[in-house]
Amino acid sequence: MEAHRLGAAPEVLAAGTLGIAVSTVVHGVTTAPGLALYRRAATGGTEESVK
Repeated sequence: MEAHRLGAAPEVLAAGTLGIAVSTVVHGVTTAPGLALYRRAATGGTEESVK
């Protein structure tokens, strides 16, 4: 197991893994609305130019 090989406590590796997983999910959830806002701002509010 990786914790044994690195000499780290399994709790430390579990906390790091959880942090990375949560960060990935939050990034994925916030990307779509943020991208839509960016597109709207970049096109001056017109959706026809995005298509």
